[in-house]
Amino acid sequence: MNILIIRFSSLGDVILLRPVVISLLKEYPNTNISILSNINFKSLFEFDHRIHFIGIDLNKEKKNISQIINHVFKEHQAKKFNAIYDLHNVIRSKAIRLALKTRGIKTRVFEKGRKEKKLLIQGEIPFKQLTHTTNRYLNCLRKDFPLISSDFSNQKMKKSNEKLERTIGIAPFAKHESKIWPIENFKEVEDAMEGYNFLIFAFGKKERDQTSKIFKNYTLVDENLNFEQQLNLINQLPAFISMDSANMHLASLTNTKVISIWGPTHHYIGFGPLNNEKYIINNPKNEAISVFGKIKTKDQEKAKESMNSIKTESVINMLKLALKD
Repeated sequence: MNILIIRFSSLGDVILLRPVVISLLKEYPNTNISILSNINFKSLFEFDHRIHFIGIDLNKEKKNISQIINHVFKEHQAKKFNAIYDLHNVIRSKAIRLALKTRGIKTRVFEKGRKEKKLLIQGEIPFKQLTHTTNRYLNCLRKDFPLISSDFSNQKMKKSNEKLERTIGIAPFAKHESKIWPIENFKEVEDAMEGYNFLIFAFGKKERDQTSKIFKNYTLVDENLNFEQQLNLINQLPAFISMDSANMHLASLTNTKVISIWGPTHHYIGFGPLNNEKYIINNPKNEAISVFGKIKTKDQEKAKESMNSIKTESVINMLKLALKD
């Protein structure tokens, strides 16, 4: 059976697709999966010969929807897709699936849960844990692949024989500024972890310059590492600290303990770190102000206060717990 899965962005959401694909291939080994996504995410899916990655450069020639549709039609002619699973459900993916549906191909669409996420943020429904994004993907696929498991605990990478002893990984930045814990707080974290070195995941001149002003015993990650190489590097670490970001999701695929820091966003929305729920640090009020971290003008002060309210002591204690486990 040949299927097409569509998920263009964001990086964190695409990373969360990887464990779902692994589960599908495990239970249905005769399935071939084509993944239509951002060309920059290709290395996330180069681990199995049954996966065919269709990379789209959304900033260049494949930006036009009609061009993307033509590109996918050519792939269909070669692969003969039996079904299409739209795990993004945006204008671009809707156009693709509708165009292919006219060719008689079965299409499925996942449920984003936008309404309940909005109601949770607004306090109009009880503050409870919503369906995780991976399970939303699974629910869509299970209509045709009912045996797919949602237990990802056995998917963690085998612990590397090569170990970076007494080295802690840190990803102190995020796409949205509201999700960044004040980087100067890491001075106190570094001081508390005497004898440890820090491997900093900072990509971009501004971020790397900020890093150099805060840390003393640190190494910057090579900017040219692909995702698989980053995974192998993180897997050598005893612990990893991250904001609510793509780095958190990437690190959660490894065997390394991941401490995640959440301010105006909350893991109850459905984007929590897989297999690392024990090491989540929420804001003291345990509230959610935004789904993704994009803050409305009227909520900016509240969001800032939410992130700033997370004590350095809480991060240090959680880090020590993770190192001890």
